[in-house]
Amino acid sequence: MEKTKEFNLKNNNKKVILTYGTFDVFHHGHERLLKRIKEQCDILIVGVASDDYNHRKNKQALQSEEERFKVINSLPYVDKVIIEDGLEQWGNDFKKYNADCIMMGSDHMGVLDYLEEEQDVVVKYLSRTKGISTSDLKEDLKGKNVVLTYGTFDLFHQGHENILRRAKQLGEVLVVGVSSDEFNAFKGKKAQEAYWKRMENVKNSPYVDVVIAERDWDQKRSDIQKYSANIFVMGGDWEGKFDDLEDVVEVKYFDRTPGVSSTMLREKINENN
Repeated sequence: MEKTKEFNLKNNNKKVILTYGTFDVFHHGHERLLKRIKEQCDILIVGVASDDYNHRKNKQALQSEEERFKVINSLPYVDKVIIEDGLEQWGNDFKKYNADCIMMGSDHMGVLDYLEEEQDVVVKYLSRTKGISTSDLKEDLKGKNVVLTYGTFDLFHQGHENILRRAKQLGEVLVVGVSSDEFNAFKGKKAQEAYWKRMENVKNSPYVDVVIAERDWDQKRSDIQKYSANIFVMGGDWEGKFDDLEDVVEVKYFDRTPGVSSTMLREKINENN
């Protein structure tokens, strides 16, 4: 498991808030909730549900515990990430981290009253973002034409926007894999922007429905099955390199937008520096 961020628990002047969730297929609703919580505290600690806990709840996440943990741990407004193995640990976490409150989405309202009554835990609620949830996204994948693509998406530019727009035109749901910093390092590639920023830029595109982490070369075949993808799209500079996937998905390559690329933008930045 990736190492989480650390902070000084002895600083009693800091306001600490805990929150918990599965955070499967991280989306705008998750992002908005976490940012709103962070606005109310100095230290935000997020518990990510373990695969075992999800199994005990009869809940199936599309992404693994490690994938979900890494996404949350990459966010600049999250100070520490822990693994959640059950509701019974919430009271212990509240005391361990000297938290001011546990803050959850309003869909949990009333369910957690026993924590306040039995363990003196302070629980507060925030309204969820209407019109988006992981359940909604999973439903969107059922019976729909799903398009899948990947990239680093460094210094998000018009070329990226063009390829995402053209990809979305091929189907109803566009799933985009953003290369992690670790995977870029493995490829010998250095992005100008951190993973969380590149992921955020892609999520903000009006053509993108789901953003996932690209961790290695081999995940593409399993992602095609996981997200029921019908079409796999890459830029023309990759032409022929993913033809081996044609036994499970239709593979297409798009020409790049001439005159613009992340490499060109990075070179300009370096020249100016």
